[in-house]
Amino acid sequence: MAFIVLADHKPFPPLLNRTNAAAPQLATRTSTWLNPMMSQTRCPFCNLEQSRIRLENEFGVSLPDAFPVAVGHTLVIPKRHVASLFDLPAEEQAAIWRLVAQVRDKLVSELHPDGFNVGVNDGSAAGQTVMHAHVHVIPRWKDDVADPRGGVRWIMPDKAPYWAEGQK
Repeated sequence: MAFIVLADHKPFPPLLNRTNAAAPQLATRTSTWLNPMMSQTRCPFCNLEQSRIRLENEFGVSLPDAFPVAVGHTLVIPKRHVASLFDLPAEEQAAIWRLVAQVRDKLVSELHPDGFNVGVNDGSAAGQTVMHAHVHVIPRWKDDVADPRGGVRWIMPDKAPYWAEGQK
């Protein structure tokens, strides 16, 4: 397998740098195989140190989050550099979700959490700050917050407590 390295961090790989009206839309939809250990891009997930990788399959890797919100907070990252998981072919998406399940199983056996939040920030409007797709696997424990109800719904605080009196 060959790896393509985008050393100059141009928006389009050389083979897709076409002068047509559709080119700007391709910028966020272009994927390229990158070797996480050898890439020269500025993407932090394309420049991983092998020692950080905990689990791996043919299409993805997992590693501890550099800024964890809980003990065991882990990221599952596709090897293919894409901004959105939905830019991956179905086979690669399935491999990422298999790896998510393996990470969860490992965290269950090692940390014995009471639950999990599993999430994807897909696009900058959704809070994505690293434009290389990734899945957060966050172990949770009873009483780690005062009231965990609503989980990921708290990204919209006014709509999170749907059970509250007066909410439609």
